[in-house]
Amino acid sequence: MKLGWTGNITHSPKETIELGTRLTSVMEPGDVFCLNGDLAAGKTTFMKGVLKGLQYNQEVTSPTFTLINEYDSEPPVIHIDC
Repeated sequence: MKLGWTGNITHSPKETIELGTRLTSVMEPGDVFCLNGDLAAGKTTFMKGVLKGLQYNQEVTSPTFTLINEYDSEPPVIHIDC
């Protein structure tokens, strides 16, 4: 991850998506991020922003029931529910 990332507290799904989108400006292939939070905390909403920032234009869903969602973005994203 490149230097320059500053997270933030968000107050709406739109702000959470924007925060995820901004993260992509400092991401590098091979980065691993852990999103920790309760059910419905906004983890998948954040991932929607990350994938939006990577120009991925298909549906982004929670891996709660599938456990792993792989997205053919550039770079590829693997979204795991542990």
